[in-house]
Amino acid sequence: MKNRNLIIGIIVATVVLVIFLAMQGKPAKKAVKKAVPAAGKAQPGLPAKKAISKDKGALTVKATDSKGKEVNVRIKAFRSYDARSSLYDTSFAANRMQELSPGNYDLEIETTPAKIYKGVNIAKGKEHVEDLGAITGAVLVKATDSRGKAAAYPVRAVYSRTTLMVASGTMNRPLELVPGAYDIEIWTAPRQLRRDVKVEAGKENLIDLGCATGSLIVKTADESGKAVKSNVRVTRPENGEAVLSGKDGQPMELLPGIYDVETMAGPRHVKKGNTVKAGEETVVELIIQAPKPAPAAAPAKPKK
Repeated sequence: MKNRNLIIGIIVATVVLVIFLAMQGKPAKKAVKKAVPAAGKAQPGLPAKKAISKDKGALTVKATDSKGKEVNVRIKAFRSYDARSSLYDTSFAANRMQELSPGNYDLEIETTPAKIYKGVNIAKGKEHVEDLGAITGAVLVKATDSRGKAAAYPVRAVYSRTTLMVASGTMNRPLELVPGAYDIEIWTAPRQLRRDVKVEAGKENLIDLGCATGSLIVKTADESGKAVKSNVRVTRPENGEAVLSGKDGQPMELLPGIYDVETMAGPRHVKKGNTVKAGEETVVELIIQAPKPAPAAAPAKPKK
């Protein structure tokens, strides 16, 4: 019995010794150090901030368009030279920081048309933020053609009461412009003009023409009804002014109204008073008469 108890005691002591030695062999846990962000690097969730170089200042010009979106417009910086002039220094994009030497600057913003901001001061070691807000408004000319599809006629903005063009584009696409008043030319046939259209910063001025045009097809044939190839011209009945020209059988988009149609080659043939309606197709048949044969020359009298 004593031997049995001795054996059990030895086994228990051996197990305890093994557990103790195993515990001593485990490496101690090291304290986890938080990573310190390197200088110049942004912490998670925070925007990176660029350091300003020695002896420099910085400028950020904030600007948005007619829809309130940031614009990537180019900016030219001119450093003040004297009371009446400034010298070109550099170019950069809006909504991005740009380093500049300390001093006073005039900024040319390459909008349409270009605009100048004066007296922007840059201090050493500091970032100056020039928030211009909405620098443009927009004009949008919307229209559909005779088939109900979005029209793509040219659109031009000119300075009011002049012929000096400011910007050009197409229908159904906005023209971003500096706030002001402009004449808007819409190059339908005939041409349309909207005078003194107001453009406001951060807003869109909509000119909705709806279904702007109808379609005119001119079919030319001879007296027997056989098709004849011919170029045709559309004119205004009140003054004979040419509005549009094209080929027979091809649709021509025109503003609603009354027009005369005539051939452009050979004997002149005219059909007057043709009505074009918005969203509709008008077919005009033009009969081209064959030219009359020249009279036969009289026989020469014999010489005596």
